[in-house]
Amino acid sequence: MAIMFVKARVISRGAGRSIVSAAAYRHRARMMDEQAGTSFSYRGGRAELVHEELALP
Repeated sequence: MAIMFVKARVISRGAGRSIVSAAAYRHRARMMDEQAGTSFSYRGGRAELVHEELALP
């Protein structure tokens, strides 16, 4: 029997967080926030990443 688990979080720009930074961390990739003009790179730890999926509305 499979057990499904979903955890949703609100990432607020007003609290100083960045959705682009969070996405780059979760996907172990380098991403650019064009609106803020900053880039984030979390390429280390790729061996720990088992599955990657990005869903957009």
